[in-house]
Amino acid sequence: MGFPFDTTLAIARLCYAGVFRQLPNIRWLVAHAGGAVPYLMERLDSGWRDFAECRVNIDEPPSFYLKRLYYDTVTFSPHNLRLLRDLVGADHMVMGSDYPHLLGSIEKAVRSIEAIDFSAAEKEQIFSGTARSIMNNVPQTARR
Repeated sequence: MGFPFDTTLAIARLCYAGVFRQLPNIRWLVAHAGGAVPYLMERLDSGWRDFAECRVNIDEPPSFYLKRLYYDTVTFSPHNLRLLRDLVGADHMVMGSDYPHLLGSIEKAVRSIEAIDFSAAEKEQIFSGTARSIMNNVPQTARR
């Protein structure tokens, strides 16, 4: 339980601290399908609207920055994957497996995407398209 909650807290803190605003060209890849971030995105926006201290370092609602991030698919739940796709799009999702962690399974990761009711184009985007897109924008010297 701690892994996705740690992810959620880290992403929320980075967002409210203005890191995503200050570094818009970094392609952040978030583990655990963003933890609870997809479920709490509106709540984070509400905090930004209602509390002045949440607006100190960012000038847009958190969802503006959070939708720019990339999310792995390590949830394996079709309900969670649909929500994530609906919020950020398949072009911001990357297949993840958690392998070689005890909970991780490449086969389960592949099956969870193959079984979901996404279009063939969305599945291909998640399996490889998003990762290729991210890597194609990385300078050659950084890949070595």
